[in-house]
This record gives sequence, structure tokens and C-alpha cells, in this order.
Amino acid sequence: RNKIKMFKVDNKSQFVEDSKYELTYSSSKGDNATINFCDFDANFEHIFLVVDNQVLQKRAVSNINKVLQSIELKESVKGSLFRNFRLSADGKFCVLGGGYDKKHFFVVDIENEKQIHLKSEQLNSTYVPCFINGENKLIAVSDKNGTIEIWDVEKQETVKTLQVDANSTGSKWIKASASRHNILAIG
Repeated sequence: RNKIKMFKVDNKSQFVEDSKYELTYSSSKGDNATINFCDFDANFEHIFLVVDNQVLQKRAVSNINKVLQSIELKESVKGSLFRNFRLSADGKFCVLGGGYDKKHFFVVDIENEKQIHLKSEQLNSTYVPCFINGENKLIAVSDKNGTIEIWDVEKQETVKTLQVDANSTGSKWIKASASRHNILAIG
């Protein structure tokens, strides 16, 4: 809950723990200090963390225990088993899903430390957001009823709504999303 370990993978698919990349997070919360989400920029130069449900941190991978930037989020985010935190490919923006029964989500302009609160009119919860093609222009965000909204970040509005059918168990809950090369994958 408060530790990240990294493993080097060689050409024989051997996984060897690399202690120089081990991160143990601590805060005023003591034993309750928590790393909620993490992601890397495309060049693996920085790791971004959401900690204690409230703070976005940027750290250099080369010196992982030093915080380069810390942004207090305007609203606490809920922990989740889903990937509710994503970076744009250029590492300049991140998006955070609001989670269960939260109709809103957040886009953070990391360089300018500006937070944008976006509220859906259709989604009952906001999960597994992703940047379309990794770019910081469009974001897909979904809910537990099979609805996906595509948002224009600059205009701060929905530009398209998609609906998926239930899976073989009857669930419409969307638990994963990814987008590259003009493809949006939802599952």
C-alpha cells in the first residue's frame, strides 16, 4: 500500500528486483500512508503518483525518492481496483476518474498546476479514463452501465457518447480502456 518495487527483465524473461528503484512512501498518516495510483511518462523519465487520495506527485525515475512536484488535489479521490489515473503521452496532463457514484472526473494540467473539474450528465460513475491516442485533446471515460463519453479537454464538453452491450455474465461494467494508433479499446 505504500511501496513500489521495480524489476528488470532480461532477454530470457528473468525478473530481477532492482532496489535502486524501490520507493517507500511515507507521510503524516504514518501506517496509513498510501500510494493510490502510479504511471510513467512515455520516456520513463518520470513516475507520477497519487498518494493519500489527495496529492499528485512527480518524481524522477533516476532519483525516485525525491519529489519534484507536488499538487494538492481539490478533491480527494477514492482508491480503486481499476486504473482510474492516466497520463497523456507527453506527460503534461493527467486524468483521474471520480470512481463509484461520482459523476465527475478531473483533468490536471501538470505543468501549470491547473485542475479542471468535468461533470457528466449521463454517467453515474466515472472509471478507467484514457487519453485518445495518448494525446491531451480527447478523453474517454466510462461507467458501470456500459456508457463511454468522449470529452474535448479544451472545450470541456462531451463530443460523443458510446454504448457497449453486456458481456457473457450480463455485466456492462467497463473495467479497462486504452487508445493508440486511432483505436479506442474498451473492455
